[in-house]
Amino acid sequence: MTDISPSIQPYTAQRVTFNSARPFDDVVATLHKLLGSSKPIDYKSLASQATDIQSFEKIFNSVIGPSGFILFLEVDHGAWFSLFDKSTRKSRMFVLGNPLIARTMLEHNLTAGLHVPVRLLVLEQDPHITTISYDLPSSLIAIGGDNPALLNAAKGLDDKLEKLASQVANGK
Repeated sequence: MTDISPSIQPYTAQRVTFNSARPFDDVVATLHKLLGSSKPIDYKSLASQATDIQSFEKIFNSVIGPSGFILFLEVDHGAWFSLFDKSTRKSRMFVLGNPLIARTMLEHNLTAGLHVPVRLLVLEQDPHITTISYDLPSSLIAIGGDNPALLNAAKGLDDKLEKLASQVANGK
Protein backbone atom coordinates (compact mmCIF):
# COMPACT_ATOMS: atom_id res chain seq x y z
CA MET A 1 0.00 0.00 0.00
CA THR A 2 1.31 3.45 -0.94
CA ASP A 3 1.48 6.16 1.69
CA ILE A 4 -0.42 9.27 0.74
CA SER A 5 1.11 12.55 1.85
CA PRO A 6 -0.99 15.58 2.67
CA SER A 7 -0.90 18.72 0.60
CA ILE A 8 -0.56 21.87 2.70
CA GLN A 9 -1.66 25.23 1.34
CA PRO A 10 -0.72 28.20 3.53
CA TYR A 11 -3.06 31.18 3.66
CA THR A 12 -3.60 34.27 5.75
CA ALA A 13 -6.94 34.88 7.39
CA GLN A 14 -8.21 38.27 8.49
CA ARG A 15 -9.84 38.67 11.90
CA VAL A 16 -12.58 41.26 12.39
CA THR A 17 -13.33 42.58 15.89
CA PHE A 18 -16.00 44.98 17.07
CA ASN A 19 -15.64 46.51 20.55
CA SER A 20 -18.90 47.23 22.31
CA ALA A 21 -19.51 49.18 25.50
CA ARG A 22 -22.59 47.00 26.03
CA PRO A 23 -22.61 44.28 28.71
CA PHE A 24 -21.89 40.74 27.56
CA ASP A 25 -25.39 39.43 28.38
CA ASP A 26 -27.01 42.27 26.40
CA VAL A 27 -24.77 41.56 23.40
CA VAL A 28 -25.69 37.85 23.51
CA ALA A 29 -29.40 38.67 23.85
CA THR A 30 -29.22 40.95 20.80
CA LEU A 31 -27.44 38.24 18.81
CA HIS A 32 -30.10 35.68 19.74
CA LYS A 33 -32.83 38.15 18.72
CA LEU A 34 -31.19 38.78 15.34
CA LEU A 35 -30.71 35.03 14.78
CA GLY A 36 -34.38 34.51 15.51
CA SER A 37 -33.79 32.14 18.43
CA SER A 38 -31.58 31.34 21.39
CA LYS A 39 -31.91 27.64 20.54
CA PRO A 40 -29.87 26.05 17.75
CA ILE A 41 -31.91 24.53 14.93
CA ASP A 42 -31.94 20.82 14.21
CA TYR A 43 -30.38 21.15 10.76
CA LYS A 44 -30.41 17.45 9.94
CA SER A 45 -34.09 17.10 10.77
CA LEU A 46 -35.07 20.20 8.79
CA ALA A 47 -32.95 19.28 5.76
CA SER A 48 -34.36 15.75 5.71
CA GLN A 49 -37.89 17.16 5.33
CA ALA A 50 -37.03 18.75 1.99
CA THR A 51 -38.08 16.85 -1.12
CA ASP A 52 -36.89 19.39 -3.70
CA ILE A 53 -35.18 22.79 -3.95
CA GLN A 54 -38.41 24.71 -3.40
CA SER A 55 -39.30 22.82 -0.22
CA PHE A 56 -35.71 23.18 1.05
CA GLU A 57 -35.87 26.94 0.52
CA LYS A 58 -39.31 27.17 2.14
CA ILE A 59 -38.22 25.18 5.19
CA PHE A 60 -35.09 27.23 5.79
CA ASN A 61 -36.68 30.58 5.00
CA SER A 62 -39.15 29.80 7.80
CA VAL A 63 -36.36 29.57 10.43
CA ILE A 64 -33.98 32.29 9.26
CA GLY A 65 -33.75 35.17 11.74
CA PRO A 66 -34.11 38.89 10.96
CA SER A 67 -30.35 39.04 10.28
CA GLY A 68 -30.60 36.45 7.51
CA PHE A 69 -28.74 33.91 9.65
CA ILE A 70 -29.66 30.82 11.69
CA LEU A 71 -28.06 29.60 14.92
CA PHE A 72 -26.56 26.14 14.39
CA LEU A 73 -24.51 25.78 17.59
CA GLU A 74 -23.62 27.78 20.70
CA VAL A 75 -20.64 26.83 22.88
CA ASP A 76 -20.26 28.52 26.26
CA HIS A 77 -16.46 28.43 26.59
CA GLY A 78 -16.59 30.57 29.71
CA ALA A 79 -18.72 28.03 31.56
CA TRP A 80 -16.57 24.97 31.00
CA PHE A 81 -13.19 26.73 31.04
CA SER A 82 -13.95 28.25 34.45
CA LEU A 83 -13.42 24.73 35.83
CA PHE A 84 -9.73 25.14 34.92
CA ASP A 85 -9.32 28.86 35.50
CA LYS A 86 -11.58 30.64 38.01
CA SER A 87 -10.67 34.04 36.50
CA THR A 88 -12.20 33.07 33.14
CA ARG A 89 -14.32 35.76 31.53
CA LYS A 90 -17.62 35.14 29.79
CA SER A 91 -17.03 33.73 26.32
CA ARG A 92 -19.41 32.14 23.82
CA MET A 93 -18.76 30.85 20.35
CA PHE A 94 -21.63 30.78 17.89
CA VAL A 95 -21.85 28.78 14.68
CA LEU A 96 -24.27 30.59 12.43
CA GLY A 97 -25.13 30.67 8.79
CA ASN A 98 -27.73 30.24 6.13
CA PRO A 99 -27.65 27.28 3.74
CA LEU A 100 -29.14 29.46 1.01
CA ILE A 101 -26.15 31.82 1.33
CA ALA A 102 -23.71 28.89 1.66
CA ARG A 103 -25.02 27.54 -1.63
CA THR A 104 -23.75 30.66 -3.43
CA MET A 105 -20.20 29.66 -2.49
CA LEU A 106 -20.44 25.88 -2.53
CA GLU A 107 -21.65 25.94 -6.14
CA HIS A 108 -18.25 27.42 -7.08
CA ASN A 109 -16.09 25.28 -4.80
CA LEU A 110 -17.26 22.64 -2.33
CA THR A 111 -14.14 23.26 -0.23
CA ALA A 112 -15.89 26.45 0.92
CA GLY A 113 -17.78 24.02 3.17
CA LEU A 114 -14.78 24.09 5.51
CA HIS A 115 -15.82 27.62 6.52
CA VAL A 116 -19.59 27.77 6.19
CA PRO A 117 -21.39 28.04 8.47
CA VAL A 118 -19.22 30.72 10.07
CA ARG A 119 -18.10 31.13 13.67
CA LEU A 120 -18.46 34.25 15.78
CA LEU A 121 -17.01 34.77 19.27
CA VAL A 122 -18.53 37.06 21.90
CA LEU A 123 -16.01 37.73 24.67
CA GLU A 124 -16.30 39.82 27.82
CA GLN A 125 -13.03 41.77 27.97
CA ASP A 126 -14.11 43.45 31.22
CA PRO A 127 -17.50 44.49 32.62
CA HIS A 128 -17.53 47.52 30.28
CA ILE A 129 -16.14 46.05 27.03
CA THR A 130 -17.50 43.11 25.05
CA THR A 131 -15.87 42.08 21.79
CA ILE A 132 -17.51 40.40 18.84
CA SER A 133 -14.92 38.66 16.64
CA TYR A 134 -14.93 36.49 13.54
CA ASP A 135 -12.60 35.55 10.73
CA LEU A 136 -13.47 37.32 7.49
CA PRO A 137 -15.15 34.62 5.40
CA SER A 138 -13.60 35.70 2.09
CA SER A 139 -10.10 35.42 3.60
CA LEU A 140 -10.85 31.78 4.49
CA ILE A 141 -12.98 30.71 1.54
CA ALA A 142 -11.50 32.39 -1.52
CA ILE A 143 -7.84 31.55 -0.92
CA GLY A 144 -5.67 33.05 -3.62
CA GLY A 145 -8.58 34.93 -5.20
CA ASP A 146 -8.28 32.85 -8.40
CA ASN A 147 -12.02 32.12 -8.52
CA PRO A 148 -13.79 35.48 -9.04
CA ALA A 149 -17.30 34.03 -8.68
CA LEU A 150 -16.38 32.37 -5.36
CA LEU A 151 -14.65 35.54 -4.14
CA ASN A 152 -17.70 37.64 -5.03
CA ALA A 153 -20.05 35.26 -3.18
CA ALA A 154 -17.71 35.16 -0.14
CA LYS A 155 -17.54 38.97 -0.08
CA GLY A 156 -21.34 39.00 0.00
CA LEU A 157 -21.12 36.88 3.14
CA ASP A 158 -18.48 39.28 4.53
CA ASP A 159 -20.95 42.15 4.15
CA LYS A 160 -23.84 40.28 5.79
CA LEU A 161 -21.67 39.15 8.71
CA GLU A 162 -20.27 42.66 9.22
CA LYS A 163 -23.80 44.07 9.30
CA LEU A 164 -24.83 41.48 11.91
CA ALA A 165 -21.76 42.08 14.10
CA SER A 166 -22.26 45.85 13.92
CA GLN A 167 -25.92 45.54 14.92
CA VAL A 168 -24.99 43.23 17.79
CA ALA A 169 -22.23 45.58 18.98
CA ASN A 170 -24.50 48.63 18.79
CA GLY A 171 -27.63 46.97 20.15
CA LYS A 172 -29.79 47.57 17.10
